[in-house]
Amino acid sequence: MAAETKGGFVEKLQHVDRRILYLVLAVLVAIPLIWPFTLPLQVSPAVYSLYDHVESLKSGDVVLMSFDYSAGGAPDIHPQVEAIVRHLAKKDGVGLVTVGFFPDGPMFAEKVFWILEEAGKTYGEDFVNLGYRAGGEGAIAMLASDVKAAFQTDFRGNDTSSLPLLQKVKSARDFSLIIEFAGGSPGPPEWIRQVQAVYRVPLAVGISTSMVPANMPFLESGQLISILSGLRGAAEYEVLLGEAGKGSAAMSSQTLGHLVIMVFLIVGNVSYFLTRKNSSRRIS
Repeated sequence: MAAETKGGFVEKLQHVDRRILYLVLAVLVAIPLIWPFTLPLQVSPAVYSLYDHVESLKSGDVVLMSFDYSAGGAPDIHPQVEAIVRHLAKKDGVGLVTVGFFPDGPMFAEKVFWILEEAGKTYGEDFVNLGYRAGGEGAIAMLASDVKAAFQTDFRGNDTSSLPLLQKVKSARDFSLIIEFAGGSPGPPEWIRQVQAVYRVPLAVGISTSMVPANMPFLESGQLISILSGLRGAAEYEVLLGEAGKGSAAMSSQTLGHLVIMVFLIVGNVSYFLTRKNSSRRIS
């Protein structure tokens, strides 16, 4: 009787309604997105390097962020931006200048300024959005040479010469740290050629996962101080920050989704072989 009950249970596993499986998968994937949490994650040395550089910034330092990605690359890259801006928001007296060499870039910059505003920072004094400039590598070179000449007005229509924060910077040499977020070209090679190689400013990049192999030689050569790789890079930075954000939520969601699929596969295969074994016994 016990054997028949066991056999019946195993056979039922072979015929579970697939809608139940989809529901279980959907619920487990959704939980971290609704209530973000961080699963155990090993932080890479490259992410530690960027975190330490931001942590070492002092009052009066100014950081430049370049938003060189479009809406298509945002899901992989924008969580990195939010994590780093959260860190900068905790640094008293550290300024942030943003720019974009993708048309969508300045709009993504505007989407994270609420983090700075919540921390009591003021536009024009603590952060500025220069806006977009066409021209790719040539435009990057112009910015690096003379910030206010390359952008006479900012994204909000202000005269850049009237903004207090921009009185602290003339060229790329005046930035304490530059972080470029890239989803294509212009990307790290252009920034290395026109900025890092000329002005020797510490340069870090946050890029989509697919771009990492092509840019790893720049990290190994010391031309980049850090590479953040897609959602994982954001999640690792959030681990160091001690705050679960969109990167942690997405990584946890992916991990749970993969785990539940693996469990389904294991249970399905085990139940299949047990069913075959039971069938063979009945035939014999």
